[in-house]
Amino acid sequence: MIGVVHTKWDVDFSFSVGSAETHEVDVHWTQWWGEITVAVDGEPALRERHPLGMRSLRRYTLTVGHAERHDVVIEKRKARLAGGVRAQAFRAVVDGDLVAEH
Repeated sequence: MIGVVHTKWDVDFSFSVGSAETHEVDVHWTQWWGEITVAVDGEPALRERHPLGMRSLRRYTLTVGHAERHDVVIEKRKARLAGGVRAQAFRAVVDGDLVAEH
């Protein structure tokens, strides 16, 4: 099995979604593997891997909630020059409103 590699560029952050029906969204980005995982209330909701990703902007979208539904967009930006070995910038947008930046 391939071991887990942690770097100083890995990102972990969380934010809440909803008012009457509240959900906790956890985001984890692993720089070494180019992998993002998103969990909603502790359950896996999204996992993508882009180890050689060339895009400077990548968007991940999901819908959160059952009775109270919300559109969630997580944006990852990287520098064009040596972006793979520099920190990535993240933004979380819920229903068009910025709720978190990392």
